[in-house]
Amino acid sequence: MTRPALLLLSLLTTTASAGDVRWLEVARATERPEVRDLALALAETEVDPEVELAAARLIRSLDGDVPPALAQADALTAELRVERARQAWVAGELERAVRLLSPVREDPLAAALYAEAVDAWVGAERERLGTRYFAAKTADRRTRRAELEAVRKGLAELLGSYPDCAYADALATNLERVERELEMWL
Repeated sequence: MTRPALLLLSLLTTTASAGDVRWLEVARATERPEVRDLALALAETEVDPEVELAAARLIRSLDGDVPPALAQADALTAELRVERARQAWVAGELERAVRLLSPVREDPLAAALYAEAVDAWVGAERERLGTRYFAAKTADRRTRRAELEAVRKGLAELLGSYPDCAYADALATNLERVERELEMWL
């Protein structure tokens, strides 16, 4: 394995948070221009754990080697995802919290938080769609139909994506109500 890949692996497995990866050091340590360009681009942005792991895997694949310590990087990534998801949740970014946790939802570190984040996000989206539904009822005929279609699509996507969430029954009931409303406007 080349020096930059080893450096990146050691950084990924020893840092406390994704923002601590020193991408500039990776860029300086490599002789490969594609690795240098990737590391420099990552150094200039706030990097999510998912992006860091993908970058690490890309750099490893460029070197033609996947070290056995990848499991350590994956475990760290689960910890980072949980940490970042909590930060997103506190900031009111529920959808981002769900996206961060989704790849590690089976991990014992993330499972309970993932279920809570899904329920919180689905509940908030259901409320948003409900507000949109009631606003559509007072709109003109063409706008009403378009809005109801959008609400139906949103409810169906939530129900399809999260059939086991706490709001599944309520989503199904809301979806039926919107579909009945749409039938009246055919």
